[in-house]
Amino acid sequence: MLPFGVSPVGVLLAAVATFVIGMIWYSPILFAKPWVALNGYTPDKLADMRKGAPRAYGVSFLAYLVLGVGIAAIVRGGAPLAGMWTGIQLWTFIVMPVSLTALVFSDKRFGAWLIDAMYQFVYFAAMGAILSRWG
Repeated sequence: MLPFGVSPVGVLLAAVATFVIGMIWYSPILFAKPWVALNGYTPDKLADMRKGAPRAYGVSFLAYLVLGVGIAAIVRGGAPLAGMWTGIQLWTFIVMPVSLTALVFSDKRFGAWLIDAMYQFVYFAAMGAILSRWG
């Protein structure tokens, strides 16, 4: 059993859903082109990033699992809509202020931050909904 008595199945479902949302979010269907342009990535930089992609995806997935445990500890047992709302509140009052503060002390462009932040907003809402039911 995981900490806080949360369900491993729910945490795994939430992490997979977050990963799938990210695959779509950062694909050419949605935001790949503007995200690449706003970050100033060159073809050489993208090639280097692809080489490190397996490690980056692995670390991201582990982070989503840890995040899933935390969100499940907060939302489990409620209705999916309530879980979604809790996920949105967690993003609004914790994640967004932290990442916005990091933005103002970096050289990252606001548009690139906004694409990343909205991805986080969506997956926090999704994780909340999933984990309220299966967490």
